[in-house]
Order: sequence, then structure tokens, then C-alpha cells
Amino acid sequence: MIMLALLFVAATLSCNVVTSWNNIALNAIRKVKLTPPVASRTLAIFNVAVYDATSSIDTKFQPYKYNVATNQSAVIEAAVVAAARKSLSLLFPDQVETFTKFFNDDIAKFNASLALENGIYIGTKVAENVFNDRLSDGSQVQAVYNGSDLPGKWRPTPVKYAAAEVPQWANMKTWCMPQHDSFRPPAPPTLNSKEYIDDHNQIYYLGVLNESTRTADQTEIAEFWFDGPATDTPPGTWAVEAGDQICARHFSITESARLFAMISVSLADSAIMGWDAKYFYGEWRPITAIRFANTSGVSSLLFNPEWVPLLNTPNWPDFPSDRAMFGGAASRVLGHYFGHTTPLTIDADDLNISRAFPNFAAAAFEQAQSRVFAGSHFNHSVVAGLEYGGRVGDFVYTNCFQPTATARPIVTTMAWATTILGSPSDKTLNVVKIAVPIAIILLLLILVGVTVWCTMHNRRRNFRGEV
Repeated sequence: MIMLALLFVAATLSCNVVTSWNNIALNAIRKVKLTPPVASRTLAIFNVAVYDATSSIDTKFQPYKYNVATNQSAVIEAAVVAAARKSLSLLFPDQVETFTKFFNDDIAKFNASLALENGIYIGTKVAENVFNDRLSDGSQVQAVYNGSDLPGKWRPTPVKYAAAEVPQWANMKTWCMPQHDSFRPPAPPTLNSKEYIDDHNQIYYLGVLNESTRTADQTEIAEFWFDGPATDTPPGTWAVEAGDQICARHFSITESARLFAMISVSLADSAIMGWDAKYFYGEWRPITAIRFANTSGVSSLLFNPEWVPLLNTPNWPDFPSDRAMFGGAASRVLGHYFGHTTPLTIDADDLNISRAFPNFAAAAFEQAQSRVFAGSHFNHSVVAGLEYGGRVGDFVYTNCFQPTATARPIVTTMAWATTILGSPSDKTLNVVKIAVPIAIILLLLILVGVTVWCTMHNRRRNFRGEV
């Protein structure tokens, strides 16, 4: 019986076709080195296609927009695989051969049938609908943002002095939010305010490359959360965490697709909201602020024309921090889903480093603070990013991808284990942790059974002796 229990637990820890194709999508993002906002849009297109493919077959959750109505049976795995393959092929045409191989391998696991063909048709059609609709979302508009030489305003930054990245994102069509400026934060503090002066002088010492006041741990934090080119990107970090939580709980295909869609849309809308504020306010970056502090008219701002941050500065305005927006949004969705006290461990995508956190909010806070340690963002930018990203996450969780019934079942086959062991992370939920209490329970049952048998046997013997 103990062996059967172990086999059951091992089975529940396996992942499904939705998580495996999300890994394929992240590898495609790494290969072409997408920037964070573009990566967030990519993941949203991909995961909304997968979600609406599943909602075309399993009506547990309301479709987003692009589902295909059908009254015939269809293999839901085939719909997922087809939607994933088609959307990724449209997004990454140079990698079609790779996606086709994975598609063929997955489809070969099923016997040929009309239901299989129906699943493939549904997934393909949904993916085409999503991709074609988003062609007019504003992401393809050619926009230019030159910045300004005025004190406090953004201008191209060292080392490359590159043009502003995708300023058109500020006016893009949102996914779940009403519009791009729905949660625009108030303006950043003025240069002569105490808040700005404190933040400016803080990062002067804390974010500088050499002779910094950073601790070794703060330097590791900055590097851990950097997620630069050729990584899964800051949005991808949270997609990986969503997949880890799904695998730990053995979500159904439909539930997996829903969580990935919800996380991806919250990240994509956070990017749009963040870019709206970035280009509306156009706040300068710390490297510019410190090198040109002598032009600010504020004598208490520290000035160094050769100041260099710990990590390279991205080519877009400072306020609010996009990484803080991503962390705020994703941590709220995951917290609502699994509980706000759920522990987790995150692995760096490009470093041999893992960091553990008591809950999702703590991870998001560290991700936000990492940008101050890196010398990339003022503290007021990360504070605003966390708050307004969190508002996006709350809105998406409440308003999109809702159940079709009043009940909100989320965790399925692992619900009993979560009840016994608490809300585990992917690093703590393992075979031993579940098998030990199972073994103890079984042993207790055996002891109780032996005790009952011995008692009954003695009673029978006594009864026979009295007769």
C-alpha cells in the first residue's frame, strides 16, 4: 500500500502539455532575445490562444474572446498542442521546424480519430484568431520618443545611447484592463522634493558600480533579478513560477491554461500600463540624474559626471519600474490563486543561484528592490510599480477568465495534500514529505487493526471457554 501511495504522489508531481509548451515558448523567447514588453505580449498571445482552445471544449471557465464553438467531441490535448504550435509559428517564423517537431511528437501519442482532428482544428483556428486580432493592437506602429535635455527628463543613456524602446506600447490595446491609462500613477516627485532628493542620494551610493554601500547579498539580488538578453525575461520568470505551482499541484489542462492566461495577461497589461506612465512622465534615469545633477538647480543632489551603475540601464524612462510592475501583478494573481502565505523558491535563469521567499509578495518586493541595487531605478519608481502592478493583477484576477458557475474550484487532485501539509512550493512538496505522513497513517491503521483483531479473538476464546 505504501508503494501505491508513492506511485500516486509521483504521478501528481508530473506536468502536462500546457506547461511543457510554455517551456517551449520561453525557449523561443530566449533564442531571439526579446525585451520585457515584447516578451509579455508574446506570452499573452500564446497563452490566450491555448486558453481559448481549451475553453472551446471544456466550458468550466468563460472563454476570453476567440473560442471556436463546437458540438462535436474533441481531444483537448490536441487543441492545446495545435494552438501552441500555430501561435508560436506565427510569432517566431524562423523556428517553425522546431515547433512542428514538438507538435508531431505530441500528436503521435494519440490514435487517429475524428475527435483528434477536431482538437487540432479548434486549436489552430483559435491561434489564428488571436494572432490576427492582435496585429492591430498598436504594437506594430512606428513611434519615436526623443526625450528632452530638460532637468528631470529622460534622454538616451550610456553605454549605447540607444533610442527609446517601443514607445508605441504606451498606447497599445489592453487585454483585460479597460484602457492603457486605467491605472496611471500620480506623477513622480519633483526634483526639489524631499522624497526625490532622498531617492537620488540613496542610489548614488547604493547603485554605483564601485565603492558602493551595497552588501554582498544586495549585489546578488541585483544580478539574480536582472534577466537580461537571452533569458526568459522578467515576465518569463513569473511564467516559470506559475508552471512550478501548477506542477506541484497537478492541475488539469483546463486549469493550467487558465492560470497561464491570467498570469500572461496581467504581465502584458502591466507592460502597457507601465509604458503609458513611462512615456507620459518621461522621468530621467539615475545615471542621467547623477551625471547632470549640476543642471537641476537643487544643490543637495549629489553630482558625479562619471557615475556608473552596477548594471546597464535599459533604454526607456524610469517611472514606474517595469520589473516592479511585473512582480506586483504576477504576485497578486498567484497570491489570490494559492494563498498569500505560500512559500516559493525561484531559480535564476542565467545564474546558478536560487532564492527562497516566504510568499509571492516578498519575491515581488525583492524583484522591485533589485533595480535600486542595480542602479537602474529610483526607489519611488519601484514603489509605484509594485502598487500599480498589483492593481493590474487584482483587476485581471477578478474580471477575466472567470468560472462559468459560481463555484471556484482551483486545486484538484493535490487538494488533500495541501490541506495536510500547508501550501507548498515546488521545492518543498516532494515524495518524502507526503510519503512520511502516509506511511505513519498506514502503520497506525495496521496497529489499530491488529489490536481490534486480538481483542475480538480473545473474546471468542473466552466465550468458548464459558460454554
